[in-house]
Amino acid sequence: MQNLMKWSWVAGALPALVWEDRPTTEWPVRVIAEVRAIGALSELPIYLHALGIPASLAGDFATAAAMVAEADAATAATGVPMTQHTRLLLTAMQGRAAEAAALIAATIEEAGATGQLNGVASAHWAAAILHNGLANHERALTEAQATIESANALVSQWALPELVEAAVRTGDDTAAHGALENLADVTEPCDTDWAQGILTRCRALMSDDAAAADLYREAIERLGRTIMRPELARAHLLYGEWLRRDRQRDEARAHLRTAYEMFTTIGMEAFAERARRELLATGETVRKRRTETPASGELTPQERQIALLVRDGLSNPEVGARLFLSPAPSSGTSARSSPSSGSAPASSFPTFFRATTPAPRTPREVRGVPGRCRPGRHPGATRWPSPRGWSCRRFAERRRHSSGTRLLDRGRNEAVMSDQPLDGAVALVTGASSGIGAATARRLARDGSAVALVARRRDRLDQVASGIAASGGHAVAVPADLTDPERAEDAVQETLDRLGRLDILVNNAGIMLLSSALHTSVEEWDRMVSLNVTGLLHVTHAAVPHLIYAASTSPRQVADLVNIGSAAGRTVRPGSSVYSMTKSGLGAFTESLRQELLSEQVRVSMVEPGTVDTELVDHLNETVWDASRRQVAGIEALRPEDIADAVGYIVTRERRVAVNQMLVRAGDQTW
Repeated sequence: MQNLMKWSWVAGALPALVWEDRPTTEWPVRVIAEVRAIGALSELPIYLHALGIPASLAGDFATAAAMVAEADAATAATGVPMTQHTRLLLTAMQGRAAEAAALIAATIEEAGATGQLNGVASAHWAAAILHNGLANHERALTEAQATIESANALVSQWALPELVEAAVRTGDDTAAHGALENLADVTEPCDTDWAQGILTRCRALMSDDAAAADLYREAIERLGRTIMRPELARAHLLYGEWLRRDRQRDEARAHLRTAYEMFTTIGMEAFAERARRELLATGETVRKRRTETPASGELTPQERQIALLVRDGLSNPEVGARLFLSPAPSSGTSARSSPSSGSAPASSFPTFFRATTPAPRTPREVRGVPGRCRPGRHPGATRWPSPRGWSCRRFAERRRHSSGTRLLDRGRNEAVMSDQPLDGAVALVTGASSGIGAATARRLARDGSAVALVARRRDRLDQVASGIAASGGHAVAVPADLTDPERAEDAVQETLDRLGRLDILVNNAGIMLLSSALHTSVEEWDRMVSLNVTGLLHVTHAAVPHLIYAASTSPRQVADLVNIGSAAGRTVRPGSSVYSMTKSGLGAFTESLRQELLSEQVRVSMVEPGTVDTELVDHLNETVWDASRRQVAGIEALRPEDIADAVGYIVTRERRVAVNQMLVRAGDQTW
């Protein structure tokens, strides 16, 4: 037995290191039986976690929860603390953002303080999975990099796919290529479907259109021959996302639907919601469903473990000894009714048994030759610096821009709400390179929102983003020509990839070309209609499903869509016919959309500025500019910040208040 205990960790880790999915559980099961037999309770949690982690990775959350319950019972009985590796992974994969974030933060602080570096690595890995599920890829990138920098070979190896996905989604090519190279080093020598399926899926993420489809299909085929259901579901999700962006909507729906059903069945809430949002973006109607987590509201983890033990034929005394429960108050009382485990109706058991005993999956192909592996380079051999400095304490202090969760004050272990009204929200502002758009972005960032800046001029966007960062805010530049329908849709998707969600859309991009119908060109009219109308429609169409989702998940309980119109939509003057038409039509579109989205808790508003001192007039020819200048002579024009304040006022109202229309004129303006 002494030799068994001495070498058990080495033998138990080897299958996982060489990416063998099925043998990963065999050794912990044997060791757990021996440890129980000799009563080595202080060692028991180690091997329960060694079984709970592969159970989580395989999507068997019921077994993982049972391992957590027994490990907790053993820890409580012995008083020997241990990092809750399985609980970290399980809550992250389940996508329970608030619960997982609190557990991760506490683990990093406590494990870091006591030098348990493996616990810190597990927490960062769990955080990377959590934030990739939430589509908060910037945060996932930071967490995955922190995992890779740890000395834990196994966890670092498993974190590499998270790093590849996060880096690709955030556009960090250096990190993506470095992670893929290291992943190839540790998986290419391993002739297993798990290893090759993960590697192929990551290569598909980084491949061009010609090769990506074949790689995704190969990854799905390989992972379909493993027991790793979550990895197969993620392959379907990534392929579906790729197909949607490639405008192959019918096939995208099929893979996204498969992913959604698998995530829901497994109990992966965040990934299921990510798949649902993608389905909505394809035009499919999808009802939000509860993930099928076994009896989550009825049985505690300890009760689940009791139910599993009873299912396996253990008597009440045996269950009590296994979980260190107090004796039942009277004969004939089931083990789960003891004071330390609580009580629940006996009718809970049959449903739970069915939910926690899924039929084994039959692989479509069984390899005749066991996987072979030659030693590969340690995944931690190459390290990539985190884009931000990192410390355990800073983990809890960093703002969670896109997770929609509250900050955690670990000193008091209480939730703390920021005094910024838009804290945790994400806004997309078009025409954000100057004028009203730039001012609005700065105002929203000051109120706590992360902001995606969308416009054609990358250099100007970078300047605005730098200014926001210097003031303590967070903004990302998303260059896009919104007259291109595909780029308009891509701008929304990039916002989601980089910031994780979308709570506020401000449609500000526009152009004003004034001239009489006799002296203008059709091309000028086309330019105005393409940007002021068509571009706005494409951005809005892509954003609305995500605004609806944000309204249902945000602490604000509402999302906002604000269109920037013009007083010219109300008062028409010579030379403004087409420009006024675009703004007048925008008013009709806004009102119709307001009525359509009212029940979805998405507020739709329009701000109509009068004379504002912006670059909008820079597009006018000299003759028209002279006439316009004479028209506004003696009027002190509005500043862009005045309109930004109007937008800020609208989106910071409580959910019960909707300011749907606001006309903002210069004080001396008469029209």
